[in-house]
Amino acid sequence: MTSRRERTATRRLRSAVLALTTAVTALAGAIAPVGPFGSFGLAGLVPPTYAAFGASISSGGSAWAAGGWSTRPLLTAGANSTAGTALPASLFEPTFRRTGLSYASVSMGSGFGCGVATSGELACWGTNGFGQLGTRSTAGGTASTPEVVGTGWDSVDVGTYSACAIRSGNGTLWCWGAMGVGYGLLGNGSGGGSTRPVQAGALTGWARVSVTNLSACAVRTDGTRWCWGANETGAFGNGAVSNVPARSPVRADAYTDWLDVRMSLAGGCGLRRAGLYCWGMNPFGSVGAAGAGSTQLTPLLVSREFVEYDFAGNNGCGIKADATLWCWGMGMLNRNGGGDEADAPLPRRLGAGRDWRAVRVTPAYTFAVDSTGTVWAWGGAAAAAGPASGFTQSAYAGLGATPVARLSAPGSATLQPAENTGFALLGAVDWVAGPPVTALPATPAGNATTVPGAAEVGTRFRVTSAQQLVGVRVHRASESVSARTARVWRADGTLLATLSFHPSPVASDGVGSWLYATGTPVDLAPGVDYVVSYTVPAGAQVEAEAGASATPHANGPLTLPPGWGVTGTVPGAMPTGPAPGDAGYAVDPVLLNPVTP
Repeated sequence: MTSRRERTATRRLRSAVLALTTAVTALAGAIAPVGPFGSFGLAGLVPPTYAAFGASISSGGSAWAAGGWSTRPLLTAGANSTAGTALPASLFEPTFRRTGLSYASVSMGSGFGCGVATSGELACWGTNGFGQLGTRSTAGGTASTPEVVGTGWDSVDVGTYSACAIRSGNGTLWCWGAMGVGYGLLGNGSGGGSTRPVQAGALTGWARVSVTNLSACAVRTDGTRWCWGANETGAFGNGAVSNVPARSPVRADAYTDWLDVRMSLAGGCGLRRAGLYCWGMNPFGSVGAAGAGSTQLTPLLVSREFVEYDFAGNNGCGIKADATLWCWGMGMLNRNGGGDEADAPLPRRLGAGRDWRAVRVTPAYTFAVDSTGTVWAWGGAAAAAGPASGFTQSAYAGLGATPVARLSAPGSATLQPAENTGFALLGAVDWVAGPPVTALPATPAGNATTVPGAAEVGTRFRVTSAQQLVGVRVHRASESVSARTARVWRADGTLLATLSFHPSPVASDGVGSWLYATGTPVDLAPGVDYVVSYTVPAGAQVEAEAGASATPHANGPLTLPPGWGVTGTVPGAMPTGPAPGDAGYAVDPVLLNPVTP
């Protein structure tokens, strides 16, 4: 039996986790594809003191009110990204929305979301193909506004086909959805689904639940961890795999000090008092621990130092007590933030020089908030191939390491887990990032010119007010971007930054498309000349338009003065000579565009 002291400690720990999760739902988490499904339960415009942005996520929020609106409104935004582009101009364009209830916590899955209001009401919205709204007698249809499931709830988590929630008071666990899916996702002993909540087992005292596509795990107040559903890939971390689903919660291990658990498609991570442990499939170093096998069937220690973490199947990140940020796992599309697209089987540090407060990982993007309240994002997205077939690698929406918002009060927001791609911001914000500012036309009228010897080509530019450069884009001619870096210079020859092209400049990116190099933003001052450049190997082609750089370009604070096209014969050195024939090269600085909500 759990002592009062242990129950009190558990409650405090849950409060601390929520507070950390409140240290950023200004960002949020559990995502859902945007489309005709009403995934966000939108019900009118939000007042200008709230903002949401990004690719499609859920959010909880801070107890903050303005203009007579209720506290903790849910703010969400759709993904405006375009498949096949590296950094779509509308990706960060803010959208302001709210739902009618005042939410304490929210989670979103594939096309639907659920939230627990401050009043204890549980509501869901979005698509109902598997009965996952929990409010209707049959599966099917959609709800564009929240439908109330019931009252007296403490928390909720949703996956792809189902959702589970914990009742306040007795801590019983209830699940619904999964109609036609099977796999015992409801945890009630049956293999079927339900359009209404059913109790998962007879146990009480549940503290935390995490649901993914075909399995789920939960932690009780006694520190034990339990799982149910499919375990074909070692998702339970119980030392075994099985083709027979567990239709009721089963004890996953003998530990009694579990504090939290977060599941993904083929594994999970969780905090014990002894540290952060992960398990499951490990093709890219996803487990993040030394000695992990191709499939790690039992929890393996990642670090004893993490106080905040998140995990999304192929990737994980954690923040240590010294406020440093560390990530591991798949490198493709810069998912682990390393910039080199190399897998990281062990945690490696990111964002040195900043103190980090919260982090959330999705299968495509990662979001983190630093001590100044600035929200950062990196990674890329794979195009969804459908809820049953997972993801393909055919289309990208690369972010690099880019600031996307600044919170007025960094500790007033909440960052929550995400299942798919995207995020939402809740709370008071100073700005969110709008469409990036560029200077050159979207489709250059130039020609692909072969260079006889290696060359560094670039563009000279100025800004009329203090700005941040967040990337460099290059219009691709055949083989014109074989190097993996772009460079940012002050015109006196000082190298300010090297940026990585993302996604990788390979033939499949296509001739005639814009490629983006991104990395740590560079502060720019007015009245100073700058140069952005990249290397063209000998015999390769570069996009060049004769006479183009004789014409200046201007877009807001960004100006390209006459003679903006520059070139040099030393690869990796700042190009200083005027381009032959006053040519203009399709090398364009990309500036951050903060929008005040």
